[in-house]
Amino acid sequence: MCLPVIYSKSMKIRKLSGFFFAAALIFLSACGGRGYVPLDVTPYVWPSLPEPPKIKLIKYILTDLDVRKKSAAESLFGEDVTFYFVKPHGIAVDKDGNIYITDSMKAQVNVLNLEKGSIQTLDNPYGFVTPLGLAVDNKNDLIAVADSGQGKVYIFSRQGRSLKHILGQGGELRAPLGVAFDSDRKILYISDTKAHEIYAYTIEGEFIKKVAEPGTAEGYVYFPSQIATDKNGKLYVVDTMNFRIQIFDPQGGAPPVVIGEHGNRPGMFARPKGIGVSSDGHIFVTDAAFGNFQVFDANGNVYLYIGSPGVKLGQFNIPQAIYVDDNDKIYVVDQVNRRLQIFQYLSEKYLQANPEAVKPPEGAKKDPQ
Repeated sequence: MCLPVIYSKSMKIRKLSGFFFAAALIFLSACGGRGYVPLDVTPYVWPSLPEPPKIKLIKYILTDLDVRKKSAAESLFGEDVTFYFVKPHGIAVDKDGNIYITDSMKAQVNVLNLEKGSIQTLDNPYGFVTPLGLAVDNKNDLIAVADSGQGKVYIFSRQGRSLKHILGQGGELRAPLGVAFDSDRKILYISDTKAHEIYAYTIEGEFIKKVAEPGTAEGYVYFPSQIATDKNGKLYVVDTMNFRIQIFDPQGGAPPVVIGEHGNRPGMFARPKGIGVSSDGHIFVTDAAFGNFQVFDANGNVYLYIGSPGVKLGQFNIPQAIYVDDNDKIYVVDQVNRRLQIFQYLSEKYLQANPEAVKPPEGAKKDPQ
């Protein structure tokens, strides 16, 4: 007999892991997730009251029920779960609101669109093995996917989603993880984690140069992971096992700016993973060990940190990639909780367009966790 299932604030389904999580979702798919009640994200703002909010949680995605509308049949007989994450990793968002998320366990790149309520996959005629990093180039109409398992980076057209170039066919890439476009200079950067190197290619796939090589001194990297660029073409590298962020100038003349060191206090890192940059130059970095993301200002000073280890909203279990879009929305891949959490950074740009956002949302709490 199939019983009604409600996603309550106990979030019991989110506490399941591995086989049991998948089994629960299969049960929902077979029986119908009757009575699905999405959780209220309104109370989740940072910093806590009475400070004015700077970041707020606006959405989470766990299954297709958080993306699409119910059908008429589902309104009568209950919802069916048809999509869920298994091991999400990388994320990027294009100007049309398409959210691209790699799932290394499914060997897929999923494409979600909240406005359309659609979920698709990015078709690769050669197939993916372990897709991890993602990047979008709106100006040049491109998508890049780093497949660590194949040692390749695939470049697709954004509009038609057809395959254009494959990098790494000669074995020159060992385990690419991060990718980032510099749209104005028509450059694609790649972080090769196991080779401990950062490369620059043209968007047509021609090698330009090595940006960084193995080492611990400034300008060198050790197990680099995700990377990002800003509007000025600066390259931001998560230098994971050197426990720091390095910012490289696109001209290559100045030494890199270094942020962070190994430690367990704000401004330090234990296992940094993902990175994103906002419209005002703030830097957002996930840390898988801390279960949070930290925010630094453009000078590298700690501005705020969001989250702690856990399964509640606003908490994380091994967060991976983070992406900040042109409207300063923050997308965080919460890997072991198998969900995407979406926040709004209340930047000056956002507040100019939404002046009412300075007020704490009704129901906001002193401690959102």
